[in-house]
Amino acid sequence: MSKTTLANMLKWIEQPFQTTVSRERDLLVTQANKIRRMFYDMYREFEMEVDVQECFRVQSYGHCSGCPDDARGFTLPPYMQNVEAAWLSSEPLLLYSKWREYKVGRKPSSDALMAVYDMPGSFPTERDLCPFGCLHSVQFMAKCPSDAGKKVKVEFKSTDGREEEYVELVRSGYTKMSKGVYEINAVVLPTDLKGGVVIAQSDDSDKLRILSEYQPWEHVPSYRRVKVTGAQCDEAVVVTASRQYTDLYYDDDIVETDNRIAIENAARFLFYSESGTGQDLMQKAAFHLEIAKDALRGMNSRDIGVGKEGDLAPSQPARRSRLHRNRRSHTIR
Repeated sequence: MSKTTLANMLKWIEQPFQTTVSRERDLLVTQANKIRRMFYDMYREFEMEVDVQECFRVQSYGHCSGCPDDARGFTLPPYMQNVEAAWLSSEPLLLYSKWREYKVGRKPSSDALMAVYDMPGSFPTERDLCPFGCLHSVQFMAKCPSDAGKKVKVEFKSTDGREEEYVELVRSGYTKMSKGVYEINAVVLPTDLKGGVVIAQSDDSDKLRILSEYQPWEHVPSYRRVKVTGAQCDEAVVVTASRQYTDLYYDDDIVETDNRIAIENAARFLFYSESGTGQDLMQKAAFHLEIAKDALRGMNSRDIGVGKEGDLAPSQPARRSRLHRNRRSHTIR
């Protein structure tokens, strides 16, 4: 399936929503994400692409029992929902997954030296403070200057136990937290961000180590982690996971399809369905929704080679004449 960028998608839906990017970009971004969510929810009907595969380097976590080497694994990015399969050095790993156990109705019956587990809970950063158990300096940076003055709430553990602090973002550069941090427990972002926010660790050398890059639509960032037994740090794990829907914001963000007909007609469906409840508006909305669905259906038929049942008859074996010459069988009705 071919893809496009959010910038292109915004241009395509200007006319259906009767506005322009230069005048109301935030409105068009909101509507573009509604269209993407609509397509995402149709994946069962149209067999759209719902899986994603990536390679991760195994890292060490210290959250479980206080031992830095207690758990090794990786953090799922926001666009990955549930691990469906994993390989280490081309060898498949036994998968212990709440999602998989729910689907198959049973748990794996035996332990394995190398397996994948969901780690309990959720985590506010993609990477932990390192080394574990030490005080660290933590800083925040706004990626958009217009977010200067907005405050990020941080819940953390310090020398005085569990605390919270509001960190004010500045127009340029990082803002350092006033206290040293043992562990970050939660991060709460402003709801009206125009750009992303970066959280980083900086210690004596002032060399920054990025912990996470938050997106403007995130409010309480939360990541899932996966434990890999029997793996060593920096080993590569290939993971196939179901795709998690996430909003887009930046012009160069990737949109899952470049089907302009489907996108434009989905935009007209939203425009008419949100303009009122009159019968004429509802009929127009339904009309454009069907065009969008037909465009998606045709696109997926071309992508996966699906034809309508009965288009082609089953192949018949060639018959032989009395002169033992093959006759061509007619397979197309």
